[in-house]
Amino acid sequence: MTCWPRPSLRHLAQLTDEVGIVEHARLDKPRRELGYCTDDAGRLLAVASKMTHSRDARRLATVALAFLRRAHDHGASFRLHLGGNGRWSDDPPSDDAAGRALLGLGTAASAAPWPEVRSGALDLFEAASGFRSAHPRAIAYAALGAVALLGAMPGHEGARRLVDDAANLLPGPSPEALWRWPEPRLTYANALIPEACLATAAVLGDRRRVGDGLALLYWLIGEERRGDRFSFVPVGGRAEGRQNLDQGSELARHVPRRP
Repeated sequence: MTCWPRPSLRHLAQLTDEVGIVEHARLDKPRRELGYCTDDAGRLLAVASKMTHSRDARRLATVALAFLRRAHDHGASFRLHLGGNGRWSDDPPSDDAAGRALLGLGTAASAAPWPEVRSGALDLFEAASGFRSAHPRAIAYAALGAVALLGAMPGHEGARRLVDDAANLLPGPSPEALWRWPEPRLTYANALIPEACLATAAVLGDRRRVGDGLALLYWLIGEERRGDRFSFVPVGGRAEGRQNLDQGSELARHVPRRP
C-alpha cells in the first residue's frame, strides 16, 4: 500500500502576511507591492479549514477570513483587489471572486475546528448568500460552498435556497453528439461544473441532474485524457476539433513521463 506524504501549507504560509495571501510571487518570494485578491482569500480559507494537521492552518484561516470581512462590500458584493498600498482598486465586483469567497466561507463554517473561524465564516456566508450569477463557474463555486454548509447544517435556509437556484443556473450537456460541453470552448476549471452539478443534485435528490453531471464528467474525462494520463486544457482554452490548442497545452503533450 502506497503511503503518500501529507500536503503542506508551508508555501502558502510564506505567501501570507497579516493582511492576506499575496496575489503574486517570484518563485517563493511574495511580491507584496502587487497586492491581494479576494478570490485567493476564498481559496486559502477553504484549504486551511480542511488541512488542520498543519500548524499553519489556524493562522491562515484567520487571516483569510479577516480579509474576506474587509473585502465584503454589501449584500453579495465583494471588492476584488487590495493594492500593496492598502487601498482598494476600482475594479468592478467579480462574480468569480464572490463565488470563491462563498466556497471558502461555506467550507470553513462546516469544517473549521476553531470556533471563532467557524462562527465568523457562517455570519459572513449568511450576509452574502443572496449571490447569484449567470456565469457557470461563479455559481458553481458558490453552490459547493452551500453544499458544504448543508452537510453540517442541513436546515440552513440561505444555503438551501442557493443550492436550489444554482441547480437551475448550472448548465447541462449540449445535445450535440460530438461536443457535449455547454460552452463553445473549454477554458479553466472545467471539472468544477460537473462537480457542482453532481453535488447540488445529490442534495436535491434529483436523478436527472445526476445524469447530466455524469454525462458532462465522462465527456470531459474523454477529452482531457491522453492514454493513461491527463492533459488538462489551459486557461487559453480550445474549441471543438482541437484546432485551438494553445502553446502550453501543445507542449504538455510532449513532456516525457517521470519514471
